Amino acid sequence: MTKIKTREKDIDKISGKRKTEAKCYENLAFSFQYLTTAKKHSFDYFQKDVRKSHDNYKELYKKLQEISSVRWVSFLGRPKENGVEYIPVSNLQVRTNLPVDEKLTKDEKVISIRYGRQDYRIIGKQRSGCSIFYILAFDFDFSAYPHG
Repeated sequence: MTKIKTREKDIDKISGKRKTEAKCYENLAFSFQYLTTAKKHSFDYFQKDVRKSHDNYKELYKKLQEISSVRWVSFLGRPKENGVEYIPVSNLQVRTNLPVDEKLTKDEKVISIRYGRQDYRIIGKQRSGCSIFYILAFDFDFSAYPHG
């Protein structure tokens, strides 16, 4: 039987596994790459209120730190009050900045994560099989989707 040689460049430096095996990591990473430019659903929402803006950033940082410190699978298992809620894209009232080949279809769902004493929501998408969470928008005033 032939032994397959693994070259050093084929090894992922973080996980120590072969790159074909190390597609994603257990803890979540965040990307703001596709964050909407709509003022109502981006950081511009608090443009005129510095205090609220500062409070929002502080609460957001705490939430992102909390999420990234646990395994994503365990975070998904939490109840929606301190975990995730799945929102059908057909209910979403936010324009996203996803590229054409990544556009959301009406039968897909996005993830909503509450933070800031449950006053705000992070709305995002996770690619299947990967632990990168793409933050698409924020819901600061309960206008991004119907809250029933």
